[in-house]
Amino acid sequence: MSTLKNKNILVSIISIIVIGALLCILLDTLRTQMNHMMYMTFQFTSLAGILALVGLFVFEENGDERIELHKKIASRFGYIAGLLTASIGLVFQSISHSIDPWLLGVVIIMITAKLLGRLYSTWKN
Repeated sequence: MSTLKNKNILVSIISIIVIGALLCILLDTLRTQMNHMMYMTFQFTSLAGILALVGLFVFEENGDERIELHKKIASRFGYIAGLLTASIGLVFQSISHSIDPWLLGVVIIMITAKLLGRLYSTWKN
């Protein structure tokens, strides 16, 4: 059982590294001027990888209280990091007077999902 958990952790880490690399390539920081087909391929591969990673996180098995606590702490760190990053992005975009509606939508969805999750867990327990 322990090797299965280690394998899942290793698959998660490798997936995150690959998805991060694909998303960095999408930024096109080297100004390689990718053609449209290559760009669309990277977008599709990134989206497929993200969906696979989400599926891995959603369908992972429950463990004892310690494992659940570690998951909760990791989830909280992820939420705070995402919300902080998106909020900083909104502040910098508001300074230049060009707020991206997608970024604003992400912040609203994150806060709403957190609130709905909290309400659901209160109602369920």
